[in-house]
Amino acid sequence: MCVVHRSSVGASELWQDADRRSRPEHRRTLVERTAVVALPDGLHARPAALFAAEAGKQAVPVTIRKGDGEAVDASSILGVMTLGAGHGDEVVLSTDTDDERALAALESLVAYLEQDSA
Repeated sequence: MCVVHRSSVGASELWQDADRRSRPEHRRTLVERTAVVALPDGLHARPAALFAAEAGKQAVPVTIRKGDGEAVDASSILGVMTLGAGHGDEVVLSTDTDDERALAALESLVAYLEQDSA
């Protein structure tokens, strides 16, 4: 998203800025971890709420997606429930922060998903 605070910026300048940010050298690197949902009910209702709460405690923002689907905010109960991730489904957790906090957050959430009870 490009936010411009000057009203004198022309449309061509906005497109140039958007084009520059979409180039590979300006994209942020995602750190990803894959997990298999071991929770008996999958990420439905209560387990989704507990997972989202755990994701919200992390020091970095994390997203979750199932398969090739759209990634959702892992701290959003509704978002997590819309994934429809059941027992045995593979999900991908990711963050665009590449440091120790990111790795710790992803490992914590993977451990939560791979436990067999919530």
